Amino acid sequence: MATKFVAVVASVKDLVRTGPTLDLAWLTACGAYVEQYWSDASGGRESVAWSVHAPVRLVVAGGTPPTSSQTVALVRQQAAADGLPFADDEHLVVFKDWPDPGTGQTATDPTVVALNFSVNIVLHEMGHFFQTRHAGLTGHAGRYSNFTNLDYTDLSCLMGGPGWLVDASVALPTGPTFSDPAGSTRTPPAYTLAGPGMSPPMTERAGWLDPTDATVVADVTGGLPAQLTLAPWAGSPRPGHQGPQVAVVARGLAPGGDPVWIALRSPASRWDRGYPTPDGGSPGDAFLIATEAAPRGATYLLSSCPATPRSWMRLGRAPLRVTAEDGSGPREARVTITLDPWRGWTPLAAPDLDAASQLAAVGRDGGIDLFVIGRSGTVHTCRYDGGVWEAWRALGGRTFAPDAGLAVASPTPTTQQVFAVGGGAVQVRRFADGAWGPAWDPLDDVAVEVDGRSRLAAAATGADRIELFVSDREGLVRQFTLDAAGHVVDADTLPPVARARALAAEPLDGSDVQVHAVTEGADDARLLSIEGHLGAWPPWQINRIPLADTPGPDAGVAAVAGRPGAATALVGGGAPLVRFFEAGSWKPETEAVDGLRATSRSAVAAAALSLDTLVAFTVGERPDAHGRPAPTLLTATRSFDPEVTAASTQAQRQYVGSLITLDGRMVTVNDDDAVVLPGALRTTGAEEFIGPRERFTVLELEDVMDGNGEKVLVALRAANGLFVSAAGGGGGALTASATQRGPWETFILGTMADPGRHAWVSTLTGRLWSVEPGGGEFLTADRTVAGEWETFFVVGRPSTA
Repeated sequence: MATKFVAVVASVKDLVRTGPTLDLAWLTACGAYVEQYWSDASGGRESVAWSVHAPVRLVVAGGTPPTSSQTVALVRQQAAADGLPFADDEHLVVFKDWPDPGTGQTATDPTVVALNFSVNIVLHEMGHFFQTRHAGLTGHAGRYSNFTNLDYTDLSCLMGGPGWLVDASVALPTGPTFSDPAGSTRTPPAYTLAGPGMSPPMTERAGWLDPTDATVVADVTGGLPAQLTLAPWAGSPRPGHQGPQVAVVARGLAPGGDPVWIALRSPASRWDRGYPTPDGGSPGDAFLIATEAAPRGATYLLSSCPATPRSWMRLGRAPLRVTAEDGSGPREARVTITLDPWRGWTPLAAPDLDAASQLAAVGRDGGIDLFVIGRSGTVHTCRYDGGVWEAWRALGGRTFAPDAGLAVASPTPTTQQVFAVGGGAVQVRRFADGAWGPAWDPLDDVAVEVDGRSRLAAAATGADRIELFVSDREGLVRQFTLDAAGHVVDADTLPPVARARALAAEPLDGSDVQVHAVTEGADDARLLSIEGHLGAWPPWQINRIPLADTPGPDAGVAAVAGRPGAATALVGGGAPLVRFFEAGSWKPETEAVDGLRATSRSAVAAAALSLDTLVAFTVGERPDAHGRPAPTLLTATRSFDPEVTAASTQAQRQYVGSLITLDGRMVTVNDDDAVVLPGALRTTGAEEFIGPRERFTVLELEDVMDGNGEKVLVALRAANGLFVSAAGGGGGALTASATQRGPWETFILGTMADPGRHAWVSTLTGRLWSVEPGGGEFLTADRTVAGEWETFFVVGRPSTA
């Protein structure tokens, strides 16, 4: 039985009409395309019967535009009063012909704005109807970032944004003549834009795709690696489908066990002709798309790549890699799907870099400290803590060559020492008691001659012991044991090598250390490794990491300690190479962390976030604003655990700020000695001043622009070092109590775009921060409408933010 939809143009008395002329002929032609689209999308399982109702003129008290749900009820009432009632089984598609800021839909009757709709938007709102009817929920196609779906940012699905569209007259050239309606003031084609297709997970939610039908969907759960042929996705195949499958599903590999869908999309398909060419592709290429079916109706676009031989993509949130094999093209694609723990290279904003800029990193106190020598010669440091990279800090006082030796070690969770080669000596800067020392100090008793080719490595083997390794002017590797004060208590020279260049070191068991050296031979470069300790070093062994695709002697090397007796070595290059050491020997396999364009020097660094999570860094090349290759800091996270989030979230802006209510009270944190809710947020009296407990480090993570004013995703760290949290996503008191940032510690700051910096703060679930009149009350996250007590002044927020 067909689902009946009735198009009706509604206007409001005393409100100006804004849309073009949507007459019977135009709306009828629109309906022909709508009927064909849903027949294609559903594989003939859904039949839409489209008709057109006479226009309806509403009378609204005060001339206030009604909401979408109010509009539907008013149109039904007015049509009945006009003697042209709608039947109970007819669903309205209302074209609202008055000034209206949005589109909107209800569970039963889509509504669109006559001024700026397109066929795409009509189809989008109808998609919500079909999904709600079948699954009881619906959502948008977007991209996942900072624990939220960036709605509408997936342009490959009808339920995403309208940034990629297909002219309906091209998609269905045999249909009735269909062009923009009379009275349109928009650049054509505008109203007739009608693509793209609906993605496989959204189609499943509408009830038209059976994931257990093996003739249509390949379920590779528990069956990886897998190789198969895909036909282009052009909606759910009709019953009796023969030939290659049209979608792949893998379950349990994305966070929360969400299924991941993979499909081939081709510009030869009716609704996919306008898709923008993926990076690395050419116009007309088919493309592979991976999508996560998220809870509560949303989907997340994970990755896409051209469906051309040897193109590939990592999926980021799922430890998977998809490769297009020979024979792939617009009509079908042969793909291989494998497990891949690397989440892909992601750029990090950093100080201005040189192609030879050196890196160092260390895991400390549940986070990572990263160091880089900028183009200016200043060492900069940045910390990853609580799931976010904080602002860079310059360790000034002296400068170094960008390619100078650089190393760091952390003897205790609260201390670290960074070393650099400069001024003919090894310099050190110390961190303790939450602060960096005021200056770089030369290590005068590190008796070694160094030059511009000298490199460093450091490994902490105890709370008061660091093993420092230096490649000297002759290319020998010298060892110095430093005590807690930085004094040399012992020294050694490792067995000779053919001129050591880049160095790395990591502790193994007890006092044993593993050291790696990239050496400069007569005709080649080699990576040598050695395990031992002071006074007991065996000969170097050739590490079988191949250096053919690296800069040879200029390749960087990094090392990370893992479980007791285990370690990881990483060599920089066109595709950084990784090898693992366990139980006294190296594993034979070498992993390639491809997906970047290396610089001529390929500095690398690495650190462990946990025993099973490795984070790597390198200086690669990405186009700058003018399209020229520019040195870029890149990071990649390695973990097979789908619940692990890649260490790539970075604060776009960071400042110390305070929140003040409209009646002059400040938001503060309950002191730790409070009997009731220590760490809870409350308000002060109006006479109090801003002190440490009223100051928050605000990390602005990502701008969210949705047409309703300025919004930004934020995290707030209180003076106690903990993140502000709304347990359960809201509904109760706010507390500064979390060591890690998660969805409960990520908020939306919505500014009201005025000089006074008024703002509201909301959880990701839409619960607003609120205070009670009078002062001293705890702040809660339990309101849904921003009023006087949900509005704050934001003090300290830069005006350019």
